[in-house]
Amino acid sequence: MKYLILADIRDNLGNLREVFLTAQRSEAREIIFCGNILRPSTLVHLAAFPGKIHFLFGEEDRNHEEILTAIDERYRNIVFYGDTFGTIKAGYFRIAFTPRKGTAQVLAHDEVYDFVFYGDPFRVGRFKLGPTMLVNPGSLSGGIDFASAALWDSLTGEVRFITLPRRTDSSLTRLKSSVVETA
Repeated sequence: MKYLILADIRDNLGNLREVFLTAQRSEAREIIFCGNILRPSTLVHLAAFPGKIHFLFGEEDRNHEEILTAIDERYRNIVFYGDTFGTIKAGYFRIAFTPRKGTAQVLAHDEVYDFVFYGDPFRVGRFKLGPTMLVNPGSLSGGIDFASAALWDSLTGEVRFITLPRRTDSSLTRLKSSVVETA
């Protein structure tokens, strides 16, 4: 099964729509969200994804109570894990996810998880720490150079990064997402 790995949406709904189109074409069935949605109004757009969403708060998220109430009352496809880290088992892999790189490194040092996905800083990347692969999908909000997310395959362990060009005028520009392979 394929997962869409997201972090730092930060209310950028245009990029969220674009990455959902790529996820649909790639047959992603679930989302692992590493935090920073920002405003509760963005939740309705995230919850439009048809599969399960594994959700964490990030340090920039506001109105926690409003978001938790909405998840509890309206968005049955969102599973809330708190604000530190969450864990799931996907295929043969043990997964942890967190909004913070420091927490990701601590989780990797435990040598319990096969993959740890994390959201901060905004730079796309992956590296191995002992037996654990740490993966940062980058920032869907646009971060430093471009908006990004990742696709992860729970059958093979393959990670592919999705990049979206930086938007200069979201009302006039029609973006096409591209999936890029990294070593």
